Amino acid sequence: MRRLMVLVLMFVAGGLLAGKSFGVTNAKTINDAHHDTIESISFSPDGKILVSGSYDEGEDERGIINLWDTTTWKRIKVIQGYNKVSFSPDGKTLAALSSALNDASIALLDVPTGDKIKTFSIKNFSHDLNPITESCSIALSPDGKLLAAGCTPRWSEVGHIVLWDVKTGNMIKELQGHEFGINSIAFSPDGKLLASGGWGYKNIILWDVKTGVRIRELHRNEDNHDPTNSVTFSPDGKLLAVGGSDYSIALWDVSKGKNIKTLLGHSDSVKSVVFSPDGKMLASGSSDKTIILWDMVKGNKIKTIAAYKPVHSVIFSPDGKILVSGEGESWRVSEERFTTLSIRDWRSAPSFE
Repeated sequence: MRRLMVLVLMFVAGGLLAGKSFGVTNAKTINDAHHDTIESISFSPDGKILVSGSYDEGEDERGIINLWDTTTWKRIKVIQGYNKVSFSPDGKTLAALSSALNDASIALLDVPTGDKIKTFSIKNFSHDLNPITESCSIALSPDGKLLAAGCTPRWSEVGHIVLWDVKTGNMIKELQGHEFGINSIAFSPDGKLLASGGWGYKNIILWDVKTGVRIRELHRNEDNHDPTNSVTFSPDGKLLAVGGSDYSIALWDVSKGKNIKTLLGHSDSVKSVVFSPDGKMLASGSSDKTIILWDMVKGNKIKTIAAYKPVHSVIFSPDGKILVSGEGESWRVSEERFTTLSIRDWRSAPSFE
């Protein structure tokens, strides 16, 4: 039987369709977005296209990328063989992670055609074995000139970060310093810093992108070894939000390397965190089947939204009016055959506690 994943689209400030669920208006669902965990979602800069990536089983290979028209929310293109994806700043290309089991790679794809433009080389990597796996976290720099991948190779428990020149496809730098695996990476808005988070005590590192030097290691206390699942910078670059398996979101002052606040409200692992474009709000998605919206000015919780399934990815649209989340567990670990896609105006949605 088909096992369907859910991509939940939440209208933060108005929606496309009228509906009602828990008193929520402007709701929309996409029930058959994917068949496996939705590991990444990314908007085009103009907000007209949303791309989602999952480790689906395709006709010929694992991994599927779907492109969605955000006016109609209809699927406009399917690209097989990739499970994680990110739009370039100009919206013309996609950086995509190939989910090939024994020969994973990262490619640059043309958006209109879906054709592969180039594959990023690993010939200068310090080891003979391929560091790329289907679990790598990938990110493009704000100017689109650099691609970063944070990976935990199959042959090692130590995380590796690789930087490439997007124009040439050549590897230009390798960042070493993580003692264990890496789950998430993110560039600062000015592209000068890279944050990486993963497993172990010193599991969050800030890097100088130009030199490859570790600027600082961030850790809350020696007793907390829970892994970091998601890292993201605020739009002004002053804060780093970190979602962890300890159910919390830690806010760090980037310049001082100081943990200035810890947001508590989830009852399971926080899988994804993202700032609104104006930086006034943070959204966090969790395995506890909720999304929490946080006020970054007051530092408190705005609202908890019931998502019905574990949330693995969240993102705001470029204009801040839409919040998109990928929900549902892989069919390998879930008995559910079907999950629900919802779109909500969060202002009219009742708080779920």
